[in-house]
Amino acid sequence: MADLKEVTDKYRNIDETLLVDRDIEERDEILKEGMKWSAFVGTYISQEELQMITDFEVPHFDKADVMRKHGRKYARLFMILLSRLKKDLHLRYAITLVNDVLETVPDSSQYFFELSNEKPVPGVPDLPFGPLFAVLSRTEDDPYIVSKASSILTFFLVSFPKVRTDMVESSIHWFIKKLGEEPDAPNYTRVELKVLRNLRTLLKVPKYRLIFARESGVEPLFELTLLNDNVPLTAGKIEIEYQALYCLWLLSYHNQVQKVLAIAPLFSNLCHLLRVCQERDKVVRVVLALLRNLSEVGDNKKTMLSCGLERILAQLKSRSSLMADKDVAEDITFLEGALDTVREELTSFDVYLREVQVRSLDWSSPVHKSEKFWRENCLQIENAGVLQMLKNILDTEDEANILCVACWDIGEFIQFHPHGKVLVQQVHMKEPIMRLLSHKDSKVSSQALLTLQKLMVTNWEYLLSQ
Repeated sequence: MADLKEVTDKYRNIDETLLVDRDIEERDEILKEGMKWSAFVGTYISQEELQMITDFEVPHFDKADVMRKHGRKYARLFMILLSRLKKDLHLRYAITLVNDVLETVPDSSQYFFELSNEKPVPGVPDLPFGPLFAVLSRTEDDPYIVSKASSILTFFLVSFPKVRTDMVESSIHWFIKKLGEEPDAPNYTRVELKVLRNLRTLLKVPKYRLIFARESGVEPLFELTLLNDNVPLTAGKIEIEYQALYCLWLLSYHNQVQKVLAIAPLFSNLCHLLRVCQERDKVVRVVLALLRNLSEVGDNKKTMLSCGLERILAQLKSRSSLMADKDVAEDITFLEGALDTVREELTSFDVYLREVQVRSLDWSSPVHKSEKFWRENCLQIENAGVLQMLKNILDTEDEANILCVACWDIGEFIQFHPHGKVLVQQVHMKEPIMRLLSHKDSKVSSQALLTLQKLMVTNWEYLLSQ
């Protein structure tokens, strides 16, 4: 496994201009407009605190020097303001002040950390995390506030020497909740990208990876990597997909989390991404790195082989520009060697069974068109429950190529098993096959028709001669 520190920069996202530029632009507008703090004296702030803020806003004010002298007082004031201010307009200004301090003043996080030892402030959630949770729970429609609040939250989590367990869990729960939002949510792409970028920072800390996995964070990440024929492959979608893959890659550096990631659908999806995203180098890089990290766990190498990874690697090697990347070349060589160690262990039936299990059916696999395979293995296919798996594929799969191969395999089983037609009818295969007759893809409907004919006709030689 490659050293994380050595390769982090290699897989750093280079397409962040959309989010970063909008944040910078909004920040400048917010600071230019300013705030009339005097209106809050007697309600949210005292006269002394007004003077503190006024001094802090003076142009060319040495913020680093004043934070060294009064850092804890300013940190306390800023966090209390985040808790008390009600309007998004005011919150945007206050949260910008906090974010600027953390970004520009060295070691400023220590002053916010020290707030955890202070006595509770009446009407203010536990400092310093409470106000952030309050902001995130009530202003989720404002992408700028979500962006800055989640950045501050992440900064605290990775910078503080110690964080209470309940604060960590609450933070991770918020991240997971945001990952599961529907794509039609307001400002979805911008917010999702910011959440994922901050999550990347969080998952670089080993102790947070296991907590994230234990809190069921892997599933929503996995969902974000899936391609859907009904969803346009926009630049935003590709970027979200890449960021989610990056997070999965970081998680794969934890031995215990590797076992959570080692599920057949993940490998099937990763191989699918390599097939359809071959021209998007950064997606290829992170997928290969993720596969490499997971290749030594359990039977993952066998699953990868069954998903057609060997053929995909051969295709990637033909791209000279991609192979010029040393890390990519090393990952491909490593994975090829890993697959070599298990190829001979797998019989043709083992390969086929895994293909069905991970829904990686493809015409390039020779077993589908091999009469010898079907004659020798139709009984094993019956006993392994393959028919039910094929039916599930027909019921739920969207990809046309997989549906075509599944229909073909059912037809081959009917043809070569002594009681194939009866067994197929017993698992109620006829209904989903008939539904596919009206599929939008003509190849699927044609293959479904051929399979249905095999189910209804007993004279194979006559049928195949037509």
